[in-house]
Amino acid sequence: MSADSQYGTTPANVTQIVNINANCEIFYQTTWTRGAWGTSTSSAYAYLKNGGSMVAYTTYDGTASGPSSSTFTGYWGTMELTISCGTNTIGLAELRW
Repeated sequence: MSADSQYGTTPANVTQIVNINANCEIFYQTTWTRGAWGTSTSSAYAYLKNGGSMVAYTTYDGTASGPSSSTFTGYWGTMELTISCGTNTIGLAELRW
């Protein structure tokens, strides 16, 4: 499952919900970059929740950034993956299990 957003061309906020309902390992990754218009003018964020409880939270300050990832093990129910991009920001949030 992935969500991506670039302010001005696609929705700036994207949320996806999935029901895993299993005890397993999950992989969360975010990748950020500036858009084609030069400098990003605002911050962006992404988060992963399990049943409303925060699992991971990532922010972006407007500078180029490669992937940032984490692996978690546990029982996962209803997962919420959300990404929000500011002006001239391109972001990708991924959840794998």
